[in-house]
Amino acid sequence: MNINKAQLLFSLLILMVFASSCGSRHSNDLFQSVYDKFADTAKSIYVVNASSDSYSEYRIKPFDLLSIKNIQNPLGLTNSGTPNDIKSAPLFRTDKEGVIQLPVVGAIEVKGLTVSEANKKITKIYAERLLKDPIIEVTVINYKVTILGDVLKQGNYELERENVDLIEMIGESGGLLPSANAGKVKIIRGESRDKSEIIFVNLKDINSLSSDKLILHNNDIVYIPSKGIYNTNESIKNYTNLFQPAILLLNAAILVYTLSR
Repeated sequence: MNINKAQLLFSLLILMVFASSCGSRHSNDLFQSVYDKFADTAKSIYVVNASSDSYSEYRIKPFDLLSIKNIQNPLGLTNSGTPNDIKSAPLFRTDKEGVIQLPVVGAIEVKGLTVSEANKKITKIYAERLLKDPIIEVTVINYKVTILGDVLKQGNYELERENVDLIEMIGESGGLLPSANAGKVKIIRGESRDKSEIIFVNLKDINSLSSDKLILHNNDIVYIPSKGIYNTNESIKNYTNLFQPAILLLNAAILVYTLSR
């Protein structure tokens, strides 16, 4: 084997690996869409399929789990029992019609109501039928968001209150990894995943922090992609592992040829 040809072959192999890795630098990214290319030019916030109610309060839906307690009376919703009952407020799940069954007063439809509207409706009903000056507190228990990508701790996170924003949840997840692309954070929002609202957030721009779009909604998916250089390095690593036996044989052949001259 001619030594110059062997060196040329080895160089071409390395170039092929690098070119292939560059071409697939984003192949490992999740939730890719045709709109991703527009995020490259987004200074702070770029929104696709913007929802008209994106800024409104959360509205109760079928199968939501609600905590309902009377904070005015430690004896609870029924004005009976022991004071210790207040420590663990009863939970009620809305049915497919958005109706809950409450003690004594029975069925109450809360679908489509905000938490404050549900508070007022349930308070009025209990005041008319059973309790004196009740102060009802309704809390949605099943608020959650999913955080994936280059954060320390991926997973599902419960929202213990409304108006939790993206920055708080990134903090809850342990923060961004060094490999994270803070300029292309993606929030996927909406009941229908095929027509989801997609919010691209450039966290490198401080102006993005003023956007209401960063207030997270129930069942939001937050995805933090990797920087291109990390995906490229991972691809090179994969290709290197694949071609390592061939490279070793080629090096051995070159060594044998050189020693035999």
